[in-house]
Amino acid sequence: MPKNRATTRKGKGMLTLFRRGGAWWFRLRLSSGLDMRRSTGEGDKGRAELAALRIVAGLEQDGLRPARRPGVSLSQLEARHAEWAATRHTPKSRLRTGYAFLALSRFMRADVLPADRDAQDFISARARDVSPITANGDLRTLRAAFNVAVSCGWIAENPFQKVKAIRVPKTERATLDAGGLRAVLDMARDMGGDMDIAVHLAGLAGLRAGEVAAASWDWFDFTAGTITVRCDSRFTPKGKRSRTVPLHPELVACLLRHKRGLGRVLRAESVPRKPWKLIQDTLAPGVCFHGLRHSCASLWAANGVPPFLIQAWLGHSSISTTEGYVHCAAIVDPRFSFGLPEAPAQRERA
Repeated sequence: MPKNRATTRKGKGMLTLFRRGGAWWFRLRLSSGLDMRRSTGEGDKGRAELAALRIVAGLEQDGLRPARRPGVSLSQLEARHAEWAATRHTPKSRLRTGYAFLALSRFMRADVLPADRDAQDFISARARDVSPITANGDLRTLRAAFNVAVSCGWIAENPFQKVKAIRVPKTERATLDAGGLRAVLDMARDMGGDMDIAVHLAGLAGLRAGEVAAASWDWFDFTAGTITVRCDSRFTPKGKRSRTVPLHPELVACLLRHKRGLGRVLRAESVPRKPWKLIQDTLAPGVCFHGLRHSCASLWAANGVPPFLIQAWLGHSSISTTEGYVHCAAIVDPRFSFGLPEAPAQRERA
């Protein structure tokens, strides 16, 4: 038997513990043929065993239905979850859960737990008051919170378990063509400082905002003309692995303008928001900072870079994800190179 499993006999059945996704689950098999799997919500094996036994003790052995227990109000459930999450979730996650519970309590208009129908009606009504994306976020948050309540034995069933998410039509992210990116790069250069570096790294190397903020000078090899987004103890990119991207000549010039010693490239802890908002309002309405990464991928594709290479440069695990980034490639005449227009200084020298 694998080391990550533990088996205990319970009456005429068998209770088995196993790990999945960092938490311990249990599987209860009875001689009647019933088979149930459920998460204990615990990462420690000892606490998981106690949680599994507590959950099983609250079930009727004949039909495996929740035994009757004192009712729990919605406010009590929220308080218990807040206490449980205090040492497990980040402050931002706890705040998000609090907002979801507040919206649910206002919808219920009484301090009672929602039934299955109430949960579905709540999400439908929520989608009319806020965006479908926000409503789906509330659904995921409440579903997770009620799953914790079920695993801890506070309630018998999760009313949000079978609620379907609101369908959100896919919209193509706004990107910049070569001329638009040229104007954004020039404005960022005039601003100087972190904004100059951030825009060039995102628009010419396809780096994410978090990667831009974490970029270190030892990532850059000016001799080989590459930038290596490192996955190490200091930083873990979204793909959880390192990748190497070619350095655009104009990006090299930008980096050399700001070259310092070792350490982080940006002086601030993140991409400056106010300067980018000014660029966005002036030259790129509707284009977020991540849109520069999409624009860079589109320029690569239009310039003839193979999709699998773009996938590697962007750090995607699936080629289907990369296909959602190359918006402009299909409308560019393949007979022409789709590189960036020359910078004004280059045209003057020519």
